[in-house]
Amino acid sequence: LRYVLGWRVNQIAVHLNMPENTVSVSLHRALHRLQDHLARQGAAYERPE
Repeated sequence: LRYVLGWRVNQIAVHLNMPENTVSVSLHRALHRLQDHLARQGAAYERPE
């Protein structure tokens, strides 16, 4: 929802009936898992400025 639809964390939290902090932490962890997976596959990732 965040990266595909461009929703803000608070919008996702309302939609999923979850605290904003839980959504934020989940997104952060998922992004790091994706980065780790891509790195193991040899893909480089640069954080956008």
